[in-house]
Amino acid sequence: KIIDSFQIFETVPYENLDKGVRIHYASDWEKLKDENEQDSVFFTILSQPENVFDPFQEQIRLRSIDLPDPNMKISGALNYSISVLQTSFPEFNPINIMTNLTIAQDRPAFGINYTYYSATNERTLNVMQIGTIADNKIYYISYFAEPSKFDTYLPTVKKIIDSFKFLTLKFF
Repeated sequence: KIIDSFQIFETVPYENLDKGVRIHYASDWEKLKDENEQDSVFFTILSQPENVFDPFQEQIRLRSIDLPDPNMKISGALNYSISVLQTSFPEFNPINIMTNLTIAQDRPAFGINYTYYSATNERTLNVMQIGTIADNKIYYISYFAEPSKFDTYLPTVKKIIDSFKFLTLKFF
């Protein structure tokens, strides 16, 4: 069983110097070119369609927003994020809230696993959102999947999330 769940895949690096981040994603996932600054999304990748009838491609999005309070700590960012999700999605249904996580060079982080009904996609989606604070912003990595496929892509998604780093720019 261990061998069945072990996946090796080629990765492609993505860097955004303006946001100061780097992430490596699976080479068989498609990077979308459009950045949606309106909702602060600056990176989106989609899984390959499973077949021509696949109604939804699983996706990972990176986004950042300004901290609502410059003194906000990670617990405040978690509470703020839950409040925004409750307001944005009437069908927001939290499954698991994770505290004491770390990401990107051992920064404190939180996780929210939830479902909601996506009117755009006309289906319920399962989401895992990881958040951390850097440079007076909350950075989110969000994984969206159909509930029946959520666990299928999770090993790949975890590797992608583990590759997330903040860049240290050196000026000479």
